[in-house]
Amino acid sequence: MRSPFLRLTIGLQGLAVALSGCASSDEDANPVASPSSVAATAERAPDDWDTFADSISGISFRYPRDLGTTYIQPLDWPPQLLIETGPFECTEAGEETARAGRTEPTTIDGRTYCVTRVMEGAAGSVYTMYAYALRSGDDVVILTFSTRAPQCGNYDEPDRSECERERETFSMDSIIDAIARTLRGVETL
Repeated sequence: MRSPFLRLTIGLQGLAVALSGCASSDEDANPVASPSSVAATAERAPDDWDTFADSISGISFRYPRDLGTTYIQPLDWPPQLLIETGPFECTEAGEETARAGRTEPTTIDGRTYCVTRVMEGAAGSVYTMYAYALRSGDDVVILTFSTRAPQCGNYDEPDRSECERERETFSMDSIIDAIARTLRGVETL
């Protein structure tokens, strides 16, 4: 029997492969940020964010150490970065609990992403694998990671209600958009 972590790792790799052609071919709907707007965004990234830098590819980005949550925890963090050559296309399909997950175009602060979520329950927790794909010039940048959320029913009150409230209101969208806006070195690929 495979461990939940091994299944998540294998699942994330499969998710990245499945997303290699994700997003919307309407290029005007997903403008590539100009260097000046990217620099302005990077300057606004909180000082306590860490920096991921790949010395081989020259790609870097900033990311928060945690998600600012009590019950939902990041796994495979910081996000893994994959760059695929080709058009950015996104086909809406699936269900989050299905093997391939739910894929849908999502606009966050004026930028279009192709987002895939795969959810799986194991050992009192719900694991969600994410892949956010976005256009970068002629390439597609894909950020993958996963989170673990406890089954809120395992808690007594008031923790149960707090856990449920956090799960109902939680979204990775603004965090991933902020990370994506700090990407450096992608335009040279």
